[in-house]
Amino acid sequence: MLLEALLAITIFSISITGIVLALQTSSTLVQNVSREAWIQKQLKSALAEALKATQTQEEFEAQKIISLEEFGAETVVDIIPSEMESAEGEVLNNLYEVIVTITWLENNNKQEASINTLHYYPLYQN
Repeated sequence: MLLEALLAITIFSISITGIVLALQTSSTLVQNVSREAWIQKQLKSALAEALKATQTQEEFEAQKIISLEEFGAETVVDIIPSEMESAEGEVLNNLYEVIVTITWLENNNKQEASINTLHYYPLYQN
């Protein structure tokens, strides 16, 4: 009788350990997906803000730093004049490379993600 009880408790504890490990793995996965979605949202939002059409060209060309202190993150928007040439060899003026980079600390490690695009300034002006 005692041996049967010990065997039942052993089997029960093994199964509970498996369930706890599965829940921990699921929780970690949900946290990673949630963080990635937040990062993508911040990158797209900062890119949209940098490309808004109501700015003067001087405002557009200025580097912007957005601090998201409640999340311990910082977003940097770099706007670099592009030196691309057309098929005829002419330099394309008012063409910019817009790079948005977000940095944050995760488990005391600095993490970084970025997004970039080319933007022709006069195309989006009124």
